[in-house]
Amino acid sequence: MTMPLKHFIAILLFYALPAQAQYFDVCTLLNKSDAAQVLLVPASGNYVLPSDTQNLSQCRQSLQRESATGSQKSIRKAAVACGWLELAAARGPEAAKLFDEALEISLKLDDKHGITDDLIACGLAYEASGKNDDALDYFERASVFAENLERSAVVAFLTAKAAQCKELKGNYDQASEGFRRAAKTYAGLGMRTAAAACHVLDAENALQQGDAAAAEIGVKNAFSVLQNSRPQRLTALLYRTSGLVDFRRGLFEPAVIDFDKSLALHNDLLVQKLRKDAYMQLFTLHSLKGETAKADGYHEKYRTLKDSLRRVVQSALGEISDEREKTRIVRMLRKQGDLSELNDSEETVLELGKLITEADLELLRKEQDLETKTAEIEQLNREKMLRDRDFARKELQLNRQRAFKNLAILIGLAALIFAVLIYNRYIFGKRTRQALREERDEANRARQELEVAQNQLIQSEKMAALGQLTAGIAHEIQNPLNFVNNFAEGSNELLHELEQESDDTARKELISELRESMGRIREHGKRAERIVRSMLQHSRSGNGEFSEANLNQLLHEAVNLAYHGMRATYKDFQCTVEEDLLETLPPLKVVQEEINRVFLNISNNAFYALRQYGLTHSEHKACLKVSTSVYGDHVIVRIRDNGPGIPPAVAEKIFQPFFTTKPSGQGTGLGLSMSFDIVGRHNGKITLDSHPGEYTEFVIALPLRHEQPATA
Repeated sequence: MTMPLKHFIAILLFYALPAQAQYFDVCTLLNKSDAAQVLLVPASGNYVLPSDTQNLSQCRQSLQRESATGSQKSIRKAAVACGWLELAAARGPEAAKLFDEALEISLKLDDKHGITDDLIACGLAYEASGKNDDALDYFERASVFAENLERSAVVAFLTAKAAQCKELKGNYDQASEGFRRAAKTYAGLGMRTAAAACHVLDAENALQQGDAAAAEIGVKNAFSVLQNSRPQRLTALLYRTSGLVDFRRGLFEPAVIDFDKSLALHNDLLVQKLRKDAYMQLFTLHSLKGETAKADGYHEKYRTLKDSLRRVVQSALGEISDEREKTRIVRMLRKQGDLSELNDSEETVLELGKLITEADLELLRKEQDLETKTAEIEQLNREKMLRDRDFARKELQLNRQRAFKNLAILIGLAALIFAVLIYNRYIFGKRTRQALREERDEANRARQELEVAQNQLIQSEKMAALGQLTAGIAHEIQNPLNFVNNFAEGSNELLHELEQESDDTARKELISELRESMGRIREHGKRAERIVRSMLQHSRSGNGEFSEANLNQLLHEAVNLAYHGMRATYKDFQCTVEEDLLETLPPLKVVQEEINRVFLNISNNAFYALRQYGLTHSEHKACLKVSTSVYGDHVIVRIRDNGPGIPPAVAEKIFQPFFTTKPSGQGTGLGLSMSFDIVGRHNGKITLDSHPGEYTEFVIALPLRHEQPATA
């Protein structure tokens, strides 16, 4: 029976352990670099285990006895022993069952070391059974336990084993990462041989992908790790892998040199066959180049080596592991990759090698039958070689024509696909542009409708303000009119008395009183005239031109108009108005009707808030303070009320168009928004400072120096 060397060493260690050992620690062999190298080097050869059925039988009987006693540790020990013997007998499924039984016991006993070893044994058994996915699962689970136990060498071994499983699944990138990680761990532990073995595995994995450059790096890393300490078997394997890299690149002469170095250290049948194949490739290439002398030399070497290996090859083909290794190496060599690395086209070389090999076999059979006609056979060989060479050249030309035809078809298909894509893009772009035009027209209609609605709301706001202004004017003008009427009526009485009085002294007194009454009439008439003029100035839209204005007077009149307007609407409303106006305030160039509107809007809002606050706080004394000052190159206007204040959430939106806290029908939400825009057009700034429950203050800053107004 045959078995891998790693299983053979595990069984030898089992018998080497004392009988009283609690469990078989297969991973102890990983602490020795030589043992780790044996476990990691692939296809190291077949080893025969002497027949030991008696010991296996005794082991099974021991397992039955221990199962009857119920001692879990003893049962596990016997199961592990039987499992390794079953594995040694190449019965992987039976070994897996026994190792799984041992693993269940270790899990019950919570034996971390035993769990780790049993998981490794299960992985090896399933690997031997051809169940690669199950083996990978066990190796990865064992790695978790080994990491927790800080068994670094075991972790490196399991990482490499998992990478081998991934390589078999075709996950070459993951396998490469695993081999490199294992090599790094081994190197850190000073286990150079195992680290070098991992680099060899990485190189062969790269060859599986057709990446000769990466494979060469793996070989160089292996030699670097080993330094001057080079185990004979591993060094032979390294030279074999290096030769495979050269063979893959079409560098057959360097490949022969590497194969010779490998054979000098270890006489491996596969390396002999690889060297023979390299001779055939060199014979083929030099024949194509017309170098007859070199071609004949390599052909002689090929024929001599083939004759000496013929019987050995026939027996070796019957060995399963050798056949698998041969198949794996051929797959690595023929793996499609980047052909730019080769001296000639690899497919062409392989095809020509096949043709010439068949011709050579035919000539060898004739040579055996006609030993006396050696010269004639050689001549036939040369003629056959020339015919095959001509045939190969014609085949190459035909392949090139076929490739050109396929390329032309491919270009035509690509052009057709490109045309279809361009057409689809044009249609899609046309539809998209049409949709965008429709959306733009719809947006323009919506914008126009919105502008009409905004203009209507603005006009409504102006009319509402004008109505409130008119009410204030009517209320304020009533006082001077009453004075005018009263003094006019008194003047009539004085005239009547003057007509009847004959005493000069009395007449002079009446005339004096009459003059005083007429002065009062004139004074209050002028007062009424100012009020009417102020109303007209505020109500008309104006031409929007900047002119010098007394900001104190504008502020005073706007506050009075707003206050009397509120009193005209609400008779019970009372408020103290305090003014702190800078007498030396210089005149400013402003659009007077717009600034009037700003002051009036803010004052109206202040009086409205004070009135609403007074309805719920009867003891509250309403007060509005207005002031003007100069700060730097700006005039500062402050309008402050001691009303309810404005919450922060509302203050953030106070200048937004159409935002209002007034009930529906009492406000449009445009007053402060318009005021914000007006101050902005004057290159000024309006800000709000409010503390809920204490006060609200609007601060307006206007520049002293008139500049081009900002556009809206």
